[in-house]
Amino acid sequence: MPALDVKGIRERITGLEYRELWPGYSVAETRFSFQNLDQKLRLITQKESADKQEVYKHFLTTSDRDTVELLSKVFSKRWTIE
Repeated sequence: MPALDVKGIRERITGLEYRELWPGYSVAETRFSFQNLDQKLRLITQKESADKQEVYKHFLTTSDRDTVELLSKVFSKRWTIE
């Protein structure tokens, strides 16, 4: 699910090492949990670079699937309302 661009998430992604998947598109991930929740989530951040601007989008998931698969191959399923 998309994660809000809030201070806690921005602080968490600051020191991450991004892996370039193709020109202008990189991803990084780390573990994340909310303050009063024991469950650990994966925080996946995608960085898009174009025209000397960097745009970050964050996602939280409980899935162990590959990052690229989650962000690209099953992307459309994230928005399906059942």
